[in-house]
Amino acid sequence: MYQSPSYGKIASDFSLWQEYIDPDATMPREEFDGMSHGERVAFINKNFGPEVPTVEKVLGSCPDRGNGKRGWRTDGGEIAVDAIELEHALEQAYCSTMPNWPAMVEIDDA
Repeated sequence: MYQSPSYGKIASDFSLWQEYIDPDATMPREEFDGMSHGERVAFINKNFGPEVPTVEKVLGSCPDRGNGKRGWRTDGGEIAVDAIELEHALEQAYCSTMPNWPAMVEIDDA
């Protein structure tokens, strides 16, 4: 599955900025360079909405609990889930247009 670069990566690279944010080249390089990284990320958020986290980013944010397990937060606290099972559940729930898609992940904690 193809996933575009993160907002942070786009905000750090003028060529990515031109490809994803300003394909009509309306912003000169000088204006891009005059903005801080934070201002560029804020610009993207304002004009394109919140960033949709990737499966890799969500999986990477889950604490490693050893023995091939990752921590996953549920309404009742945190459960230890097999990392492969968690990755599969994340891939099933991923929605490129929904920033809160991780909330839709269903893990059987029985």
